[in-house]
Amino acid sequence: MSRIFRYAPSPTGRIHLGQVKAALIPYILAKKFNGKFILRIEDTDQKRNKADSVAMLLEDLQWLGITYDLGPENPTEKNEYFQSQRLSIYEKYINQLLAEDKAYPAYETPEERKEQIKQQRSKGQPAVYLGHHANLTEEERKKFAAQGRKPVIRLRVPKNQIITFKDEVFGEISVNTNQIGDIVIQKSDGTPMYNFAVVIDDHEMRVTDVVRGFGHLSNTSKQVLIYNIFNWQVPRFAHFSDIQNENQPGKLSKRYGAKSIAQFRAEGYLPEAIINYVVYISCSFHFKDKHEEIMDMDQIIEAIDYQNILKTNAKFNSSKLDWFNGQHVRRLSNQDYIKRTIYWLENHAPQLHEYYQDFDSSLPSKFLTDRSLLQEGLMLVKERITKLSDIFSYLGFLFNDTDFNQVDITPTGHTREEFEIAREKLYNVIQSLQHPWTHREWESKIREAADSIGWRHADLFMALRLMIVGSRYSPPLFESMVMLGIDRCLKRINRN
Repeated sequence: MSRIFRYAPSPTGRIHLGQVKAALIPYILAKKFNGKFILRIEDTDQKRNKADSVAMLLEDLQWLGITYDLGPENPTEKNEYFQSQRLSIYEKYINQLLAEDKAYPAYETPEERKEQIKQQRSKGQPAVYLGHHANLTEEERKKFAAQGRKPVIRLRVPKNQIITFKDEVFGEISVNTNQIGDIVIQKSDGTPMYNFAVVIDDHEMRVTDVVRGFGHLSNTSKQVLIYNIFNWQVPRFAHFSDIQNENQPGKLSKRYGAKSIAQFRAEGYLPEAIINYVVYISCSFHFKDKHEEIMDMDQIIEAIDYQNILKTNAKFNSSKLDWFNGQHVRRLSNQDYIKRTIYWLENHAPQLHEYYQDFDSSLPSKFLTDRSLLQEGLMLVKERITKLSDIFSYLGFLFNDTDFNQVDITPTGHTREEFEIAREKLYNVIQSLQHPWTHREWESKIREAADSIGWRHADLFMALRLMIVGSRYSPPLFESMVMLGIDRCLKRINRN
């Protein structure tokens, strides 16, 4: 029998790295064990659902390369992989439990339930439901119904039994049913509770491996209990640790500004780098050196197993992710690097203005106006950038003339008056160079010019860089000037 894994998110908006991990780990394990991977949308909580979230989820998963064997083909066409379309299935099993007296309606109001919990806590008791309405007579039920009360449906949980299950990451775990109480399996509005619906779904979809975040570990004993009540096969369970925020306590979440995959995509991160990084912080691998940390999907699938999934939380490190991304950029063939950068400029870079108000939204189109020049520039910075959006700072000078009056000359260590003298000297030097330029002659002439005006060589090269590029950072200066051409270089040096 094929092993079946699943990812079952709620449609609450764009996904972040923590949610990528929730999809990625079971996806990789499905590949590892030649199994199938299911995507199921848990959308019964209408208060949390957000419009277009499913379409955005499918877009993000597709970009990451996380494909599924079974799941929603079209976010606008509801089907069995949306929980909201499975209510009749849950109702069938609720009715079965009621008919077998394994569940019952409980009519307490929310205020009455809060008072029950308050009394338990005042006595130092666990806040579990003790079956106050477990044995109502038919007359009592009718009376409550006549008052307009709508009951929840609670499961009859056997008292003082030990529920034991093996977690593939955390080992054997046991829970006494007295710590669980008679749990709600259907809300008063008729929608199923999570712990009930997820068991029904996993059973009906023949899920063999439930691999998910640590936050669900506390739910597992309740779910095993439901499996046992139905006398169904219990799947393997595995729970992995969370990804913590970089600069504040707590796990990554939208509430605390976790960057979405859409933003990473707009900034020019590569999907393979994100996947590599998430696996790196989620698993314990024994690397001989840093270069072995860079893995493609085949290497990841071969290396991963339940035994090397970390129990401890990982802290997100943006610098490390940037390092991974830079390494993956450099692994690309030159042809693929150029092709993917152009595609990014056309399709994803324009979204940067959604995340950075000061981003010049005209930049992507400017970079695409001269693709031959762009390709030359891209090859100069391939070894320097960490993400594709870095090309805007490295190569912007190719497509925008610098504003001489805005140039910060402090890196030269000279005054504006001295800078003006250097500017005139450099203009004459560049104009006198033979064509085509040679690097040796160019460098020699600049050094001679520096000596003639009493400047350090490095300071005059910096001054030339500021005149040509407008910034102290750029690709190699000589190659940059060759790309610009002599006329544009002289125009920039001679600007008043």
